[in-house]
Amino acid sequence: MRIIFCSECGEYSLDPATKCDICDSSLPEDGWAEVSGEDLVQLDYVDAMEYEPNLPIWEYEVIKLNASADAVKYNTELLNRMGDAGWELVSVESSSDSVSVRFGIFKRAWLPEDFM
Repeated sequence: MRIIFCSECGEYSLDPATKCDICDSSLPEDGWAEVSGEDLVQLDYVDAMEYEPNLPIWEYEVIKLNASADAVKYNTELLNRMGDAGWELVSVESSSDSVSVRFGIFKRAWLPEDFM
């Protein structure tokens, strides 16, 4: 099954959907993920967790890196821009179907105003 993540509130809606079930924002065309029923159980489990006040919450971003032979300058600029925006590179992973496709996984601390 396919779910679509809302870029405004971070919640997901089941496909087909054009508006978020929670905040009614338009859903991005590229914000979907193919998931299993077990994956949905995991998402719901995390959603039910209680947050401690004043502790940072980690947010993550996955960026496709350029895998061409002359991509060092591009990837360096990309990594520096992510760092300037407060993101820390925590891992570089290969795509499951191609060793040449690599993704940078970034994280940064976030203190949402709702939990302060």
